[in-house]
Amino acid sequence: MAYATVAELVEYMGSLPTDVSHAEATRLLNYASEDINVATMAAWYSTDDNGNPTDVAIIEAFKTAACAHVAYMIETGDTQGVGLRYNSVSIGDVSLSGGRNSSGGTSSRGVSLAPRAFSALMVAGVLPAFTWATG
Repeated sequence: MAYATVAELVEYMGSLPTDVSHAEATRLLNYASEDINVATMAAWYSTDDNGNPTDVAIIEAFKTAACAHVAYMIETGDTQGVGLRYNSVSIGDVSLSGGRNSSGGTSSRGVSLAPRAFSALMVAGVLPAFTWATG
């Protein structure tokens, strides 16, 4: 189940590009929601029997994150998150590349999120700001 509807995505973006169909927007919202599920796997928040958040602020954060993630996918044409995972720099004959860190939008769970999606979830408190070590 997607955390946002196509109507909410349109409201977030202002409009859908003409080359993005309703079906494609639905598919992208489902992808974004799957990424949010992975990113928030260890998060603590109240859920209903289906595992969906019940707190209004968390629901809103998930909706905003889903819309932001899809907007990023549409704007960049990167529906698989490849551009969020890797960066590269070339200067003359020298080429450097590597993975992005959390400031680039990648969550601590290894899933790549658009920067605004990452921010929405971080501000809502459902992404870890630090790691707990026990033992």
